[in-house]
Amino acid sequence: MQSVRNPRTGLNDAAIARDPHAIAGHVVTARAGQHAWANQSLAARGERLLTLAQALSEHKAALVAALEADTGRRRIAGLEIDGAIASLRGWVGAAPHLLPDGWTQGRSNPAIKHRPQFVPLGVVGVI
Repeated sequence: MQSVRNPRTGLNDAAIARDPHAIAGHVVTARAGQHAWANQSLAARGERLLTLAQALSEHKAALVAALEADTGRRRIAGLEIDGAIASLRGWVGAAPHLLPDGWTQGRSNPAIKHRPQFVPLGVVGVI
């Protein structure tokens, strides 16, 4: 276990396990779910993301408290949660208008047609 220092208080008040095997297990689980996610329509993915936005909203107080404890930034923690909620809702609303559907003529050569493929990114790890 690795102790974690609270940036606001300076105290070591939490501990995390450094277990690469556990992380690898989470990646395997996420990759297994990727196929089902990729097979959903854009509208279905949007609905799932709106469900996430709603869950973030419902648990905002606890998330803000956890972010504040983790980063020591009281005011910014709430702004980060609000920003995540607004981003999810905004992009879900904008996506159908930003992403073309079907075949489109090329701009420089109208004889060449293309169509988008909405393939979600794979597993991404961010620290």
